[in-house]
Formats: sequence, structure tokens, C-alpha cells
Amino acid sequence: MLLRRIARPLLATWFVTQGVDAVRGPAVHVAFARPAVDTFMQQMGTDTRLSDAQLRSIVVAHGAVTAAAGLALAVGRAPRTAALLLAALTAAGAFAAFMSTASGLLVSLAGTVSYDLWDREGGEARPEVRTRRFRVATPLAMIVPAGLALVARDLDISLLVGWAFALAASTFCPLFVLGIWWRGLTARGAALGMAAGGSVATIGIALTLIRDTTATTVGDALLAQPAAVSVPVAFATMIAVSRLDHARRPRDVEGHMRALHAPEGLGLEAARGR
Repeated sequence: MLLRRIARPLLATWFVTQGVDAVRGPAVHVAFARPAVDTFMQQMGTDTRLSDAQLRSIVVAHGAVTAAAGLALAVGRAPRTAALLLAALTAAGAFAAFMSTASGLLVSLAGTVSYDLWDREGGEARPEVRTRRFRVATPLAMIVPAGLALVARDLDISLLVGWAFALAASTFCPLFVLGIWWRGLTARGAALGMAAGGSVATIGIALTLIRDTTATTVGDALLAQPAAVSVPVAFATMIAVSRLDHARRPRDVEGHMRALHAPEGLGLEAARGR
């Protein structure tokens, strides 16, 4: 009982202060929410834009309800109802953020498929052709990840997150590190290195799924956490291929490196856009 009396006011403090702050100074909250709201409305395919007055009213109402529910939770008046209301208000924001992120990823993936992979004219396709390809790529960008999610629904989410980072570390990490700090990286070396690192990581993940056994040996541990092997493979492949392919190194790499690492204000930033 004592712990509950102490914990409830401490938990409710944040909700009360944030709610009161939103009611007293909604302009800051409106400015903070405006980009996310506009992006969300655009990605939902609607041209409707909430006015500042409408968004201000929503912010004030949300803040007032949050402060009232937090105060009720703090003093112990209908604490379960107040906690449920606070959870609903928090979940609404979380769901909006989830939908905004998911729709943004969907648009990005569909754009990559329709413009980069499905490009037969070297980027010179007519706008109506690009729009039609985008509309075809959008459902594909939804169906394929949804199918993979259904297949992996029984997997531990912590393992999936670790594998996602392992795959990213096996591809993007070597590319960024060498691309920023090494002048000798070539396009072919970068592509083959990303392919090698991604392939090793994918093979390790696939074998772990197929075998479905607990890691008891060093080999099992490396298969379950393939980044320990795939990242060095990616680095080594990029370096080796780039050294063999040194003739294809861009001519203006020195200028780009100076513009990338030199302090701003020296007039070297223009080289980045060349």
C-alpha cells in the first residue's frame, strides 16, 4: 500500500506537467507536431491539411485530458480509469507514430522498386509511367513484408532485432566507414563487399532457423550472431576488390574527401555537389 501511494504520484507527475504545459503554451507543441501531422496526412493520400487553430484545439484538449487523468491517478481517485485513459492517450500517439513510420517505409520501398529497380529508360520515363509503376510496386511492397512477418510470427522479437542489426552492420557499416575514410574505395568494391557481407549474414541466419537448436558451440554461436564473421568479410571484400579495381577510382575523390572532412566555411562544400 505504501509503495502504491508513492509510485502513483511519481508516475503521474510527467503526465500532469506535460498536460499543463500543453494547455498553457500550445504553440510549442503545435510547432513540434506540425511536421509529423502534415507528413502523416500526405502519406495517407489526403490533401486535407489541419489549420493551426484546429491543431491548437487538439493539442489543448489532449493536454487538458492528460493533466486531469494524471491528477486523478496521483490522488488515487478512480486510479484504474485514469490509468486506462492515460494508456489510451499514449497508445494513440504511439499508433500515430507507428503508422507514420510504416507508411514512410512503404513509400520509400515502393519508390525504390518502381524507380531504381524497374527503370528501363535511365531515369527518363514519363511521369505517368513512373506513377503507374509506383502504384504497382506499392502493393508488392506491402505483401512481401507481410508474408515474411507471418512466416516469422513465432520467432523471438529480440532475435529478429539482433539479426536486422547484424545484416545492416554487414552491409552499410563497411560502406560508410570506408566511403568516408578511405580514398581507394570503388563502386564495384562497395557493391561486392555489401553483397558478400549480406550473403554471409543471411546464410548464418537461415542456417540458424533451419537447425533450430540452442547455441552450444562456437560455431553455433557464430551462426546465431553472424556479424562477427560477416562484417570482416564485407570489409575485406571491399578492400580487396577496390585494390584490384583501382583504375576505376573516381577522379574527383580527393576533392570530395577534402570537402567532406574540412571545416565548413572554407569554400569546399561546392565540391560535394559536383
